[in-house]
Amino acid sequence: MCSNGSFAARSSQLQVVRFFFKRLTLVLRDSFRECALAAALLLIPAGVVLAVSDSHSFVLRDSSSRGTFVSLLPHILMTNLSSALFLFSGTLTLGVTSAIGCVIVGLFLGFSVNAAIGTLGVEQVIAQTWFYTPFEVCGFVLAGASGLVSARYVLIEGKKPLCAYRIACPRSLILFAYAVIFLIVAAILEAAITV
Repeated sequence: MCSNGSFAARSSQLQVVRFFFKRLTLVLRDSFRECALAAALLLIPAGVVLAVSDSHSFVLRDSSSRGTFVSLLPHILMTNLSSALFLFSGTLTLGVTSAIGCVIVGLFLGFSVNAAIGTLGVEQVIAQTWFYTPFEVCGFVLAGASGLVSARYVLIEGKKPLCAYRIACPRSLILFAYAVIFLIVAAILEAAITV
């Protein structure tokens, strides 16, 4: 039986999770175009690499010395968050760097999965990555979408660039905050599973 204190703590945690997902659905509804474009720019190159290249032409390095959770987590976080910041930089370039970055990250994901399949096999790759991959891909899609928001206001809605930045900045920051949350969760899961 739970004490009243632990019940209240669980209740407040559930309220935070409900608020997170309720706000996320609103943000995704408002930024559907940007998310769809970022997802396409990210996933199409990854799919092309997987479909066209030979999985035995790439081999992963020996991973017998993987490290500990504490040593892996900062490395994974820095790698993923630096990529997310590059995708977010499209906020200042009217989406140009975000579009290019989504393609580059998509190619990197495709080559990484291809190398893993060549080394471990499809079943092993799925077994080792299905926990964190959805969070990681969602984080990159949201980061790319956050950089494409200002382009929408200039190219589609015909706003002047300064006006577009003023309107797009809060939406971009909210999308990027969600991207960071997803990437942190993915990094924690990846570090925990990889150990």
